[in-house]
Amino acid sequence: MDKYHGYHADPLPRDLTSRFSRLLQAAPREEIEILCHRGTDAFLLESTPWNNCFLLAYVQHSGARLYWDDGSCQLPPGSFLLLRPRPMFSLQCTEECGETLLVFFRKRLLYQTLLPLLGRSSSVFDFIIRCMEKNSPDRLLHFAPPHNSRLHHALYALLIVSSELAPDMEKLKENCIGTLLIFFSRYYQRQHTAGEGRKDLGTLLRYLSENCTDTSLESCAAYFNYNPSYLSRLIREQFGRNFSELLRDFKLEHACMLLRETQLPITQIANLTGYNHMGNFYKQFKGKYGFSPKELRDKFFDIGQKKIEDE
Repeated sequence: MDKYHGYHADPLPRDLTSRFSRLLQAAPREEIEILCHRGTDAFLLESTPWNNCFLLAYVQHSGARLYWDDGSCQLPPGSFLLLRPRPMFSLQCTEECGETLLVFFRKRLLYQTLLPLLGRSSSVFDFIIRCMEKNSPDRLLHFAPPHNSRLHHALYALLIVSSELAPDMEKLKENCIGTLLIFFSRYYQRQHTAGEGRKDLGTLLRYLSENCTDTSLESCAAYFNYNPSYLSRLIREQFGRNFSELLRDFKLEHACMLLRETQLPITQIANLTGYNHMGNFYKQFKGKYGFSPKELRDKFFDIGQKKIEDE
């Protein structure tokens, strides 16, 4: 069965995943729903009433292929995917032994409860924010973490909790999906910062996240005892962006959190995130996310009022 090198056994036993082998035909009632899809028949994501939810998928026992309207991609066994609402995708395992775990969760749960947990991983955070825009070209994030990682164990914990029928388990399910997304973010980020100096760069990212409003290349280099030119080159090699772009992303991430969590005036939020000129703040914010700070705040307000829960 195993023709994939380095992939020997899956941490999710079939006697557990089989509890979720059912069709999602009814309209969603809960915040989180789990489906186990087996075999080589294609699963059409646009055919389920849960297609307006975020979806975290996990492919095990064989590879799979993901199709959309103008392309496709091959997924190795052990792949995790995070897909935006209304994905219009189909997913097909490449072997009969294949199995895909599909975890659907409402937009409201992600934006109101889980999003603040993901602030340390700017790539995943930015993906979720951009998904608030209907016309965003972003579709999905996917990668294959190390075998038997903490991400696998977080998924296992979610399945254990979800297999219980007690109504008081719903809050615990939310905690489990939060843990699952945190580990997804961390492993995804690690894969994009792999290589020499990764540990130092992880410390650097935390430093920039906590000091983005009042730091510079020179002060950051001095803090880490680096030459500014060396630090600039290291960041470019590891992240594909220069220091200013990385710092801007952390500032805008911080602004998003303030827009969501507070009712502070947008001018004050711009100042608190290190922008002295509103025009520059608006230009960079809209250039990155595709909409203005006010539009983002309005979207969060609408979600809080449950007006676009099932749009």
